[in-house]
Amino acid sequence: MFQPRVPGVYSESEAGEKIFANDEDNGTELFTSELGLPYTGPPYQLLLELRRQLDNWRNLLPQALQWYDDDRLNFPLADERSRIRGSRMFSPRLEDVAGSVISPSLDIMQAEMRARYYYVVMLINRPHLFKLIHYPESVESRDRAPIIQCIKACLLWPVALFPLKDKKRLVSYLYAWTTNFMGVLVILRLVLRPGPLRIMVEPYILPEEVETTVAALLEWIRDMSQIEGTAEWAWNVMRSLYSDVDFVVNRGLLV
Repeated sequence: MFQPRVPGVYSESEAGEKIFANDEDNGTELFTSELGLPYTGPPYQLLLELRRQLDNWRNLLPQALQWYDDDRLNFPLADERSRIRGSRMFSPRLEDVAGSVISPSLDIMQAEMRARYYYVVMLINRPHLFKLIHYPESVESRDRAPIIQCIKACLLWPVALFPLKDKKRLVSYLYAWTTNFMGVLVILRLVLRPGPLRIMVEPYILPEEVETTVAALLEWIRDMSQIEGTAEWAWNVMRSLYSDVDFVVNRGLLV
């Protein structure tokens, strides 16, 4: 879990580097899937370096933009008065942000920046997830932490929550967010399905966060499908993909 730089505290990428420092095989590995195709994913050390550079960028953000991963929906660390008041900067519930006083443009910029950061975290760690799904016999202990990080990075993107939920059309590049959300929903559908991925990540994620994320992203795509072609296509795909998920059907999210 990332935390703003504190002496003696390591980011997830640094921790992973220390945990697996004694692993001698850092090159690209060749494994064969059930289709007979070899696995030629990116080298492990390359993914570690990408994550290290991403964490370095985040450490250089001014204090007014910093946040904690385990409190990713709260106000920036520098805004102590807003943090003390108890309201949230972003939330799946409108009443949690009703008392917030913040510039309409600032909340959009903060939400986009945080969501883009987690999107990159997901992309960097996604090769390990691909390996688990398609080459399960090749998964090693060092793949576990990046897979968990990948799933955690998919949860609770503030762009899809209040207050932006009521002003989606002010968000830039709507089609890009729709396709990003679609990718996240595909991954979370794998998490909801019984199998090795669910067994691996279940102790580290909250079921309510997964359900909240799925609901928020489905509602985004459903709403945007009325005005945007990419979302209309994505909505048809997602309705089929989630048609057998109980909480989605019971909450009427596909109507």
